[in-house]
Amino acid sequence: MSSAATSEPSIVFERYKGLNYGGNGNISIGLDQEHASKFRNSREDPAAEIMYSLIVKKECYTSKAAIESMEKEVKALKHIRESTISNQEYCDKFSQLIDSESYLIDGNEAYIYLHHIAGISLRDYRDSHTHQSGTGSPSRLKEPNEMLKPMSISAVRVPMIFHIFSEVLLAMTFMHEKMKMAHGDIKADNIIIRETKPLELGLPEVALIDFGSAVLEKDDVAEYKRKVALDRLDFFRVMVDLVRDHRSCGEMRCRNEAHVRPDECLKHRAHCDNWYNLGCDRAMADHVGLWGWDSFCEDIEKGVKLDVSMIGPWFEVCKQNWLKFATEVGEGVDGSAATIGRELTNIIESDDYKGKNISIAEVSHGIENCGRLGMS
Repeated sequence: MSSAATSEPSIVFERYKGLNYGGNGNISIGLDQEHASKFRNSREDPAAEIMYSLIVKKECYTSKAAIESMEKEVKALKHIRESTISNQEYCDKFSQLIDSESYLIDGNEAYIYLHHIAGISLRDYRDSHTHQSGTGSPSRLKEPNEMLKPMSISAVRVPMIFHIFSEVLLAMTFMHEKMKMAHGDIKADNIIIRETKPLELGLPEVALIDFGSAVLEKDDVAEYKRKVALDRLDFFRVMVDLVRDHRSCGEMRCRNEAHVRPDECLKHRAHCDNWYNLGCDRAMADHVGLWGWDSFCEDIEKGVKLDVSMIGPWFEVCKQNWLKFATEVGEGVDGSAATIGRELTNIIESDDYKGKNISIAEVSHGIENCGRLGMS
């Protein structure tokens, strides 16, 4: 195996918590023994330093498919590490190996050590908004003539949608054009919204993870080009979900004068593209105006419907306009950035997501427990 390590990594791992890794294997969070000993013997409470020193051990089952996927991921992660050494501004936009030899793949076991990313997947982030106040359908009316009542569903804030868009776009563009690598599995589960650090200004950073389907251009040109197109198509699908949430929340109105009542609009919902959310449009008016939000929505919707062979040319034409919208929105979000940061922290610390993250209390307990077992 071309990417297999010939000997075990020098890292001595202390496991503090196991997380779900789908059907391919297991994920554990902990510390390397060197850092654990340092924190264990410290007289101070280095909570923040501990949380940003955590590492992840990603183990896969020994099936042929799982091993092949991990081999691809190791190759991609080593390429990311090499490519971002001279482009430090992109380091945090991808999952990263602890070092160039922090993995093992042989016939009996396969695992990699990664820097832990404190945060939440975009899928969970979106779900926390769309399900936090109920999930009733806007078309659920008791009687045909009953007026539409205010919706209880919320959605990811518009400035955050543009921010997520621009962050993923920058990472994807660097990956495709500079690293000459395609991800192969862009989806909400593989986009991580990083938790905002204390006193950190601005909106949360975003990172791409899980490179088990990645391909480098130098290894297979045809497959690389195919997956670049699929990356872009899958990216549109992720964005359109965030956009459509704003068509299903809050107080809706329709620009079609023939739809004088909300229920008339909803009866023809599949054929009506004119209904919109007042709150979202008002929020956008101070940034790029209604035309900016509408244009962005239309382009995203169109991108999902395009044939894969048409994605590339159309993508390049629209990219600069989208980035312009995102920049203009970003210039006016100083007040909402702090709100979004607090909101993200509250989501991560909520009971719903305890099984997907690790708390400082769990880390402290792990450090203490491993110390009692003589693992230092």
